[in-house]
Amino acid sequence: MNKETAVPVGKVVGLHGVKGEIKILLFGSAEGLEWKTALIGETPYRIKSSRKHKGMLLATIEGIGRMEEAEPLVGSEVSVSRED
Repeated sequence: MNKETAVPVGKVVGLHGVKGEIKILLFGSAEGLEWKTALIGETPYRIKSSRKHKGMLLATIEGIGRMEEAEPLVGSEVSVSRED
């Protein structure tokens, strides 16, 4: 997946907890969203899990297990492939 084939779906607006979970403010509805990968900023990431929480989507990213590792993602646009 690259920037040209991806569709913007939200923005990372913060972190949740100390284990590196990110808060995504979605541009639309979260109904039926089941992403396996997402482009966050310019980098593709594998999504381990996601869930709705207080109007946001919380996502756990493979390879990120601490808040300090997730902090650089705050403010980044989140995009997914058109198929997803």
